Amino acid sequence: MNPPFRDRNILILSDNDPEKVCGHTIHMRYLADFLGQWNRVRLTGRARFRDLRSAEVVWIRSEKLFLRWIIFCLLARRITVYDLASFPWLELEMAGRSRGRIALSRLTFELALKTAVVRVLSESMRGHLRTGFRFPENRMFVLPIPVRLPAIRRKGPSDGRLHFVYMGSEKPWQGFRNLIEAFARLESDPLYQLHCYGIRGTDTKNVRFHESVPHSEMIRILAERADAVVVPRPRNAVTEHVTPIKFAEAAAMGLPILATDLKVLREAGGKLVRLLPDNETDTLIRGIRSFGNDREKC
Repeated sequence: MNPPFRDRNILILSDNDPEKVCGHTIHMRYLADFLGQWNRVRLTGRARFRDLRSAEVVWIRSEKLFLRWIIFCLLARRITVYDLASFPWLELEMAGRSRGRIALSRLTFELALKTAVVRVLSESMRGHLRTGFRFPENRMFVLPIPVRLPAIRRKGPSDGRLHFVYMGSEKPWQGFRNLIEAFARLESDPLYQLHCYGIRGTDTKNVRFHESVPHSEMIRILAERADAVVVPRPRNAVTEHVTPIKFAEAAAMGLPILATDLKVLREAGGKLVRLLPDNETDTLIRGIRSFGNDREKC
């Protein structure tokens, strides 16, 4: 993977909370470590004017921070990168947020397209910006999630069951409810077990809910306890073009992945990815059972 910058002083502005383990925080740490191989990088959410004055590149992930600092970046003629890891206003619409909040998010996006270089996660996302928003090719670049995982040898569970892991949230674009319904209908079959991390819920015979754990611990858990990772997202304008961190990490570990057949996931690919035509409950059940069929053939 070629870095977009070399020998630069890069300031990454993000609502980054080192004490909070979530996809946003993990993503930005990856990015800082990756860019830091060729540049001088600082990751912060509390920048001062002197921090921006000493930076050659100001890399911004947060909408709030972009609106706060874009005027200074323009006046100071800093290279400004807007990190477009998703389409936030569409996520807000699906989450039922207020019209004002959605409008502000869309305005931030439109402003970024006019004033900044835009980083996207995939070729699919770049194509969507080019065709859907007529954004010029020379002002965006693709930098996939730079996943570098510790050298942990996979052991895998040894209790005879198939353990599926879901990492994420219950937000509408994650497809979590359909996954829970699929395992509820599989409850009578002791072979299939689902582990959900970062979501509160009541355990059932075949579904266990776990609290959020530090990212380094999550990697160990995947290595030792997972037979497959599930990414049951529905097909929409967000999920077709946004690469989930959980997918990238599982692929990097060589873990089998059961996922909806979305453009961006097909692009990321991998021989261990099992793509489903949709994320309907019946489809998920067939996909889950296929792992059991594979085991019987071995």
